[in-house]
Amino acid sequence: MEIIYKTDNWIHGIEDIKAIIVEQGYLSRLAFIKMKWQIGERIYTDEKLKNHKKEIAEEINYSVNEINRCIRWYKKSCELYKTKDWDQIENNIEKNQSWRRIVHQLLPPIEPIEETEEKRLERMKIEKRMQKIYAILKQDIEKNHITLTQDLLQFLKTKYKIDENKNYD
Repeated sequence: MEIIYKTDNWIHGIEDIKAIIVEQGYLSRLAFIKMKWQIGERIYTDEKLKNHKKEIAEEINYSVNEINRCIRWYKKSCELYKTKDWDQIENNIEKNQSWRRIVHQLLPPIEPIEETEEKRLERMKIEKRMQKIYAILKQDIEKNHITLTQDLLQFLKTKYKIDENKNYD
């Protein structure tokens, strides 16, 4: 049996394959980044669409957060590269760039929206209800009437800021 992997032809073939992987990987990431940019452009530049992000997200099976990231990417790239022309923006995108890297490195976190008094009262009502439910579940578990995982109790305790020493009745 001939050992072909030690020949120049073998080495040259492997180098070609690696180059294909790198180049096609770059092109697929670039296409994905361009798609996100085009989505952001389309929504941002159309007043009718701009005000209906939630509905758009539902229609295209995206989250509202992802829609917002697309819009922020469009705005940030136009600002960063001082152009609204994708071809010029594309020339500035590095070979190892990815959508994940863009989101985490180029897009600043969104400032949290201030909670209205109405929302705060509703949240407190829900927390109070959940605290009562937690107390009931804990009693039932202790009396062995039902079985729940400790993970669920821990989740409820953490999510709804439940103090086990406090009586919520």
